[in-house]
Amino acid sequence: MAKIERFEVRTLVSVKDIVESKGQLDLVPRTVKRRINLDYDYRRKIVRDSEGTISPFTVPHKDRAEMHRHRRAMEAIRKSGIEALPELVLWQIAFDEARRRLRGGRNLSMKMRHLRQQFSVAPDRHLVTPVC
Repeated sequence: MAKIERFEVRTLVSVKDIVESKGQLDLVPRTVKRRINLDYDYRRKIVRDSEGTISPFTVPHKDRAEMHRHRRAMEAIRKSGIEALPELVLWQIAFDEARRRLRGGRNLSMKMRHLRQQFSVAPDRHLVTPVC
C-alpha cells in the first residue's frame, strides 16, 4: 500500500497569523508539510470491463446517494493514511453492501469468504493489496 506522502512547501506567514501573533511574527518565509491529493474524486462511477479489470471509462451514478457512498468510502480509506486506489474503494463498497444486505448466518459468511478470496484482507480487517 502506498502511504500518503507529505511534501515540504515554502510559503509566507499569513496575514492572519501575523495579526493573531500580536507583533511576534513578521512576513517571512517558512516551510510547512502538506499532503497533495491526486486521488480520483468519484463524481462518476468507476466500472470494470469484461475481464474484471478497472475500465478507463466511467458511467454516471444512479443517484446522489450512490455517489456519496463511493466518496465516503474513498474518504475513509484516505483518513486511514493510504491512497484511495479504485480497487480498494470498489472492494470497500462491495464489502459494505454485502454486510448491509446479509445480516448474518451462512449467506453472510459465504459472501465474505468470496470477497476475501478476491482481495487480500489482513487479520485486523485492514485492506491489503488487492489480488488481481
